[in-house]
Amino acid sequence: KNGIKIMSIPFLIPESNSAVVWRGPMKAGIIKQLLSDVVWGDLDYLIMDFPPGTGDEALSACQLIDNPTGAIIVTTPQEVSLSDCRRCIDFCHKLNLPIIGIIENMSGFVCPGCGEVSDIFSSGGGVKMAQEEELNFLGKIPLDPTFMNFCNDGIKDISEYNKNIVIQRLAEISKKIETNKSNNKKEKTMKIAIPCVEGKLCMHFGHCQEFFVAEINEESKEIEKSESLTPPPHEPGLLPKWLGEKDVTLVIAGGMGGRAQDIFAQNNIKVIAGAPAEKPEDVIKAYLDNNLQTGANTCDH
Repeated sequence: KNGIKIMSIPFLIPESNSAVVWRGPMKAGIIKQLLSDVVWGDLDYLIMDFPPGTGDEALSACQLIDNPTGAIIVTTPQEVSLSDCRRCIDFCHKLNLPIIGIIENMSGFVCPGCGEVSDIFSSGGGVKMAQEEELNFLGKIPLDPTFMNFCNDGIKDISEYNKNIVIQRLAEISKKIETNKSNNKKEKTMKIAIPCVEGKLCMHFGHCQEFFVAEINEESKEIEKSESLTPPPHEPGLLPKWLGEKDVTLVIAGGMGGRAQDIFAQNNIKVIAGAPAEKPEDVIKAYLDNNLQTGANTCDH
């Protein structure tokens, strides 16, 4: 369909309403067939969609594919879904399967009349889980009746609908996944940013005069190079994007508001708050040596 190759069991059964009642070995056998007997040809990506949980299907696929790129975990904002996804994360860790990131689906409802997004199922659960598990947060996708109609009607060319919020979010998520793929090639290094004032860590993030940005060799735990950067004007959401463009993956701050931390998480930047007002080199060394002492978040609002 439109250049995308698709294979699914419903294509192979006589009646669309027929149930497929198979035990584990049958499932494993058909997954092997879908991987090895389908003439896939040259592919950019092979994406496998599994039901929620840690059942036979996902286990079989992980065992049958050599060196899979990774898993994308999709949750909804509610705790009942988050708890299932935490088990999926543990499942991936036990199989040494890299986790590309987390997507929060059903994150708000788009009113077809005014376009306003309402959090009918709450929002932010996926962001919080990504922070807790130290995983990339890829984005939020709201429920949108207009987009559902696109799916049901089988629209071929979505380029004329690129102002649709779901299509925009999916494009942003795709870019983050591709960036993650590129970053995996240089996973031996990380970048840490410290907001500073007068040469020391700034206790209030919004008052910093400059950022000390250090590139760290994760194997030797040493600073390979560093620079002091003057930040752009402090506008809502600007600093996380600016630091993300500079490949920063961790910010260590004295204090930072909860809303700012959420925005950093959405840009795949981890935040540690409550650090002491010391020289940035000393703060980074303490962090790398697992000796960083953190106290209260001085501006948690």
